[in-house]
Amino acid sequence: PIMRATAAVALLVAGPLLQGCHHSDKPSPSPCEEGETEVGDACLFSCESPLTLPPVVEASRKGMCVDDTTWRGCASLIPAVWPHTGSGVASLRLFKAWQADWPDSERGRAWEGLVSWVRATKAKVLVGTQITCNQTDDDRDWALVLQLLEMLGADSVLGVAIGNEMELLQWKAGTSAACMQKLWGEGYFYAQTRARVADLDRVAGFAQVKLTSVFGGFALSQEPFVDTPHAMVATYLRNVTRDFPGRWAYSLNVYPYYDPGNGLDPGTTNQCTQAIARSVSFAPSGILPATISTFRGRIQQVTGRGDDPMWMSETGWSAPMADTLPGANPAMAGCTEFSSERTFAKFYEGFVDWDLSVGEVKGPDHVFYFTMRDSANFAVTEHFGLVKGCADTQCKLKNATTTTTTTTTTTTTTTTTTTKA
Repeated sequence: PIMRATAAVALLVAGPLLQGCHHSDKPSPSPCEEGETEVGDACLFSCESPLTLPPVVEASRKGMCVDDTTWRGCASLIPAVWPHTGSGVASLRLFKAWQADWPDSERGRAWEGLVSWVRATKAKVLVGTQITCNQTDDDRDWALVLQLLEMLGADSVLGVAIGNEMELLQWKAGTSAACMQKLWGEGYFYAQTRARVADLDRVAGFAQVKLTSVFGGFALSQEPFVDTPHAMVATYLRNVTRDFPGRWAYSLNVYPYYDPGNGLDPGTTNQCTQAIARSVSFAPSGILPATISTFRGRIQQVTGRGDDPMWMSETGWSAPMADTLPGANPAMAGCTEFSSERTFAKFYEGFVDWDLSVGEVKGPDHVFYFTMRDSANFAVTEHFGLVKGCADTQCKLKNATTTTTTTTTTTTTTTTTTTKA
């Protein structure tokens, strides 16, 4: 499992497809430069690539996560469109209002970049806040979140996320048994959740905003959810379901890239075609849809309903290999193709084309792709970005290859067709 102990924010945008500044059929010259997309009176960032994909399916319910690289270094360069498509980015998930060890002198510029993006796109935002065992740090973070909420305004806020992957905090370096006892045994997490909601409800216009806490795959390790002394997720969800009826959205991060069930092809030492196939598939049998389907069933065990708000709060793929993969799945770290640009492209293309169905149960109401730019996870390098860095104007995918196999019914010949964009 991957640990991202950060607060969460998401933004929801509804509207028509955004028109690129390079289109020759515009009625008048565009003020935008190359690498920008015109949105109302604003020129917003859009990475460039010769690779072209179809429009995003269910674009209004798909969003992009804002990584630390973008948030601290270039918040004014949040993409206006999904890379390689003509579809406007419909939502953002922002993991924190600001990180405690980042200079406050940089915060204003980042917040202004976000708010300008929201104003230009008529966006809605889900703002998150951290929960740790340090109440001083938590309260500082919450104070910043409240400031950001007021800057955005209630009409632009989709909801508030309280804590991220809290069930994994037990394995974070430096976490003590006393911390776990405080968080779960003494009810600090639950008490802070109630306190945050009370504060939120005192801000004009925010009393009906949706609430959530994001969990990872380990939360599914028991039914309905893990409920050990160091991860009392089931107890927590029962409590908030009771306390906030109609307001709670159930959120899960799903990463086939880190799935521990992936293994090498039988009889090989470095091949993983089967693992790749099930990891990049968005059919109901693929890892991601199957996990979401399981999540829906677990929620129903808690609430008795099959249609509660449900969000898939993160998914993505790393190319080249994330430094965190060897610890999560050494076998996949030994398969070069698993973290190749080609497999990255297959996963992203699958996400773009996914209609959010997961089989017989109701699929997620909203999903988020991680992420805009390559970044570090607790000082460990990862490469999940659709763009490499703040200085890059090119999309990461440039000449991705998609291979399809078709078999005729009149002969025994199998033809493999390879196309380059």
